[in-house]
Formats: sequence, structure tokens, C-alpha cells
Amino acid sequence: MKTVFPDQKACLERIGRHLVENVPASWHRIDALVELFDDGAMETLTFDGADGGLKQEPFIIEDAEESVAFANCFHELARLLAVGNAAPFKKCHYQISSSGKYHADYEY
Repeated sequence: MKTVFPDQKACLERIGRHLVENVPASWHRIDALVELFDDGAMETLTFDGADGGLKQEPFIIEDAEESVAFANCFHELARLLAVGNAAPFKKCHYQISSSGKYHADYEY
């Protein structure tokens, strides 16, 4: 079942929770690069270790249901951000730091 979010903020916060709940080790920053397609999404997920090193480690969301829910968040976010006749974004770079601050950039 797809989750419908009331606004962009709620959707972005849920994306962050998906990432934080699924990163496999202590972390300083998590990056998600997501490209949307009509029938799904391609995700590249990485994290920087808590030691502050610059090495980015890849990871995946292993639970299939959780992975689908994560991808659906981005489709819902694209829908929320598409205003009027504007096309939804095709790519999103989402970043969250261990302080809880997050940021998202979009490519149309």
C-alpha cells in the first residue's frame, strides 16, 4: 500500500527514517541518489562512517517491502513537488547528517 503524505516535509522526514533505520553501521552522513522511472526507481545509497572518514560505503535496503516503500516515498515526493503542469523531478539527491539535518536537490 502506498503512503500518501500531507506535504513535502512529512515525505522528506520519512525518507530520512527509512535511511537511518536501514544503514548497516555507525554513520556520520547518508546519501541517497534516486532516479525515478514510470515503473520504479534506481537507488544508490552510501554512508560515511561515524569516524568522519571520507570513504563512502554502499548499502541497500534489504527488506523488499521496505525497499518498495522507500522508492514510493520518492514517487510521492515528485508528485507533491509537481505544481500545475510542471513535470515531476527525475532525479533526487537526498542527504542526511547524524545531527538530523537533511537536504534534497532535484534534477528535472
